[in-house]
Amino acid sequence: MLCCRALSCSLRWVSAVLLAGFSLGCSSPAVPTLPAQLSATLQQRAERARGLRFQRPVEVRLLSAAQVPALLGQQLAWVYPPPRLRGLEHLTQTIGYLPSGVDLGQEILSFEVEAVVGFYAPLTQRMYVVTDADAEGNPISDGNVSEEVTLHELVHALQGQHSPLLDVAIGMEENFDVGFALGALLEGDALWTRFYDVELETGIPVAESARNARFPGPETGAALYPDTARAVRDPFLLQYSAGYRLAEQIANRGGPAALSSALLDPPLSSRQVLHPEFYLDPRRRRPPAFLSLPRSDELLSGCREIARNTLGEVGLRVWFAERKIADSAERQRAASGWAGDRVVSFACSDGAAFFWLVRFDTAEDADEFADLASRAIANLARDANLRAPASVWAERRDVVLAAGLAPRDQARLLDGAKATVYPDLEAYLRQNPEVIERAHAMRARALGTVPGP
Repeated sequence: MLCCRALSCSLRWVSAVLLAGFSLGCSSPAVPTLPAQLSATLQQRAERARGLRFQRPVEVRLLSAAQVPALLGQQLAWVYPPPRLRGLEHLTQTIGYLPSGVDLGQEILSFEVEAVVGFYAPLTQRMYVVTDADAEGNPISDGNVSEEVTLHELVHALQGQHSPLLDVAIGMEENFDVGFALGALLEGDALWTRFYDVELETGIPVAESARNARFPGPETGAALYPDTARAVRDPFLLQYSAGYRLAEQIANRGGPAALSSALLDPPLSSRQVLHPEFYLDPRRRRPPAFLSLPRSDELLSGCREIARNTLGEVGLRVWFAERKIADSAERQRAASGWAGDRVVSFACSDGAAFFWLVRFDTAEDADEFADLASRAIANLARDANLRAPASVWAERRDVVLAAGLAPRDQARLLDGAKATVYPDLEAYLRQNPEVIERAHAMRARALGTVPGP
């Protein structure tokens, strides 16, 4: 979890999609730490406000700003190996979600370096906050350290000790949407706890206007980070604002205990975060359909599959905005009936190709999305170096966006698509144990028990 200057708070991979899973660590034994008394005091405050006890103490290590880029770059390459990152870059550029020519790894790293003031590293279960440096650029233990940032990150440590969510976020592959949903809950939980800590410390609740002022939306974020690609910036910012609104509604129903329950039964899609009634109301809860597409090794001669992913409702919103289609309200309406999606990209000798299946609640929702999507792909072949122009067609509740694939190949992918609905996280992990196994393997590498990549 990273902590950014503009928000004075911690953030995730994004992951949202693109940041989710980028857990950070450091093997240097000489890193100075936060003074023991201050660390103990802040851990006690985090426990009191969050209603959870630390199962083991958390060491708060200090970094200077000059040390941040190397640490982030090292761990970005470790947790997201270059081939996987290049695959994600290819997919997002092929569908016009990320502008062509943008180096995704460098874009993420530049954004993190600009924003970070602290982070909790789930793989190594260590915490880092940025402090002042001495003349040689080394962090000093009596420098300026934000108690607010430190407490926020301590909440993430509590989350990691009392739930599997950080491991799920680390181990989840090829699903931006789930990563966004989990990150939003984790960040919203930590933000709510910070505000509650202020109330406990001062006896004065933080005004709602002051709380909302802490969460810049995508429009404000464009001014704060004008040089950052929308695909990296917008989900990151929305994760905080939407995550806090969700956490606040949960806490209003039962305080810290309700938040703890949510960590064990979290939202599984960005839709449940953006529309909390589909998560909080048992009668209206709508778990997403996890769509799968058949492997396509024999689809096209001269082509090979590069990557696949699920973008979710938040991804549809960002995609429309990146394609400069309609206004925000129209984009949100067109994306709001989302019920599941899966996209796969291909590299061919004469350009790129893709197949994107998006499922909606109703045929009417599908038609509304298809109408807007047909405008969004108008210039996609030129912008994304596609081997052929893209097309959009709707069939009942499904919409297919595709480019560079023969009709028979599109039919094969569509006919082989499957949907699985899991009522909750426990059911998902029971059927997909590799997610936690992957996180444990990554942690073993981070701790040096097996060779790293």
